[in-house]
Amino acid sequence: MKKIKIKLRRVIIGAAAGAIAAAALVLSAFAFSSEADSDSSRVVEEMDGSGAYITAEAAELDDVIDVETGEAVRTVEVLGATKDYLSSMTPEEIQSLSSEALAIEGLDTSLADGNLVTRGITFEVPEGYEASPDRPGMYVPKRYPIDASNMVYSEFDADYTLQMMDEAYFEQMVEQNFAMAYGTDIDVNITEYTPYTIDGVPSIRVKAEYDLDGNHVTSLMIIVNGSKTYTVVYTQTHDYDRMELFEASAASIHVQK
Repeated sequence: MKKIKIKLRRVIIGAAAGAIAAAALVLSAFAFSSEADSDSSRVVEEMDGSGAYITAEAAELDDVIDVETGEAVRTVEVLGATKDYLSSMTPEEIQSLSSEALAIEGLDTSLADGNLVTRGITFEVPEGYEASPDRPGMYVPKRYPIDASNMVYSEFDADYTLQMMDEAYFEQMVEQNFAMAYGTDIDVNITEYTPYTIDGVPSIRVKAEYDLDGNHVTSLMIIVNGSKTYTVVYTQTHDYDRMELFEASAASIHVQK
């Protein structure tokens, strides 16, 4: 009975992890999609840091349409929607519950136990890419938007149970986020899903492919499960292959402690 109870708790807490990580990947698609062209000034998250820590603000994005209600929903609200059920719990209760669930699964509990503190991440921007003047947190090639490939760096709230997210669940959440953002089903193929560590911090490496607005898109995503959830998403279309540059940048990621 104890294990069943924990697994139920894992599903409840883990829903937030899937939504946040999946939304980060979907947000990178706005960089080349026609749906992104507007004067919107929505800011999803604000990020800051110091020293060698590369800083940025999240990209300014349009509202998205909820396919069930037909109403416009701010992107920041989409990211936080699945966390509503946690509002009645104290931070201490969430951490304790998360630590217990992680321990049952044999996963690293150091973040939930308060033994892991991170100050951010550092990385090398892909060669030939520069900060976008229009979308903070985004890096683009000099020929952008002719070459629509991009890198998007984001930070979100800490997610103590991110390690519990698996490939099938992540794929489902990405497709749900695309459906909400574009009002149509998009088939996402996860070609790689690898849990690993960066400087001893639990992380996840994901590759995904999908078709959007006449483009075949490939994304490489690195998710770092620290005091904040740090995501770096590299995205390219079929017109230009930048994966070698993206891989070099991803290999340069380090965690500041």
